[in-house]
Amino acid sequence: MFPPEDLGEDDLGDGWTDRLLFQMIASLMPGARAVLGHFVDMGGTASYDEVQQHFAVHPMAPTPRTKIGGSLTSVKAVQRRVGPAGTDHLLQRDE
Repeated sequence: MFPPEDLGEDDLGDGWTDRLLFQMIASLMPGARAVLGHFVDMGGTASYDEVQQHFAVHPMAPTPRTKIGGSLTSVKAVQRRVGPAGTDHLLQRDE
C-alpha cells in the first residue's frame, strides 16, 4: 500500500483522484467502510435486502438491519465533505 503522500492527483473520473478516494475511505465510520467494501466485493451492485442480510450475520462488522440505512447515509455525508463538488453519489439506491 502506498503512503497517502505518494497517492496521485491525476483525475480518475468525475474529479476523483487516488488521494481523494483515500481520504473518503479513511473518513468513513468502520460500519460504513465495511458496507462500501462489500459493494466493491459484489462488483458494485447489491440489493438493499442482500446488504441487510449480509451484515446482520457478519462476523467482523455485525450491523442490525435498522442501522444499514445510517451507514449508507454516512457515506453520502463524507462524500459531500471530502469528495469533488458536483459528483454523483458513490452509493446510489435504485429501487
